[in-house]
Amino acid sequence: MTLQNENTGVGKGGIVLFAKRPGFTSFSSLFTIKHALETSKVGHTGTLDSFASGLLVVCTGPLTRLASRITEFDKSYDAVIEFGRETDTLEWTGNTVRTAPFPGKDAVAAAVALFTGTLMQKPPLFSALHVNGERASSIARSGRQADIPARPVTVFGADIEEYLTASGGGVKAVRVKFSVSKGTYIRSLARDIGESCGSAAHLAGLRRLSVGSFRLEDAAGAALLAPFSIESVYKLIQSAVPAKSAGKYIPDEIELSLQNEVRAKLC
Repeated sequence: MTLQNENTGVGKGGIVLFAKRPGFTSFSSLFTIKHALETSKVGHTGTLDSFASGLLVVCTGPLTRLASRITEFDKSYDAVIEFGRETDTLEWTGNTVRTAPFPGKDAVAAAVALFTGTLMQKPPLFSALHVNGERASSIARSGRQADIPARPVTVFGADIEEYLTASGGGVKAVRVKFSVSKGTYIRSLARDIGESCGSAAHLAGLRRLSVGSFRLEDAAGAALLAPFSIESVYKLIQSAVPAKSAGKYIPDEIELSLQNEVRAKLC
């Protein structure tokens, strides 16, 4: 899907919707777009963590000036929250900092419903936010504590799609579709929902579905993404490829196919 194209021709200017695959960084996804359009001038409108998948809205050429405006758009996500363990990064690759029993289904439903509307949310310590001129994630990795104040965000909707029951009882995981304002951290929602229902939690899987009126199903590479479910998230975790080496695992034919699709959706 292409909304605008300034000056016809590859490498001039446009908006590209790209489906990022899990295990790849947002930066490595830009590599495909740069090569497809023969340009180094690209600007993303909000990154996704390496474990996450879904929609990246990328501006190229003169339209990179629109990136900051698109970043302000509301977004929607499909998320799998796993209970019983909280990590330092608030997602499954982090180190465990707290464990707790699995919650009951009623407690989970009540907690998810509680976190709608305008909330004061404390961002993750591992984030791209800056504290006194230094990136919060750099502070956290050095073993120091960053004082990140809570800030207002809005959760427009939170709909439970499925549960996974633990073998010994209680809810092991829940899949929730969230519609949120800019700046909302789904990892923080996972942490807070876990605390609210008397457990601990982290984000096991995440897929961005939309940015404003842009939709994942219109993105280049969307057909390569597996259907998102609790089961598919756990399969992915079991076979995960480290993000730093993910680029070595892209077959040439898939990379070329993606580049062709990017060109087709821009022109």
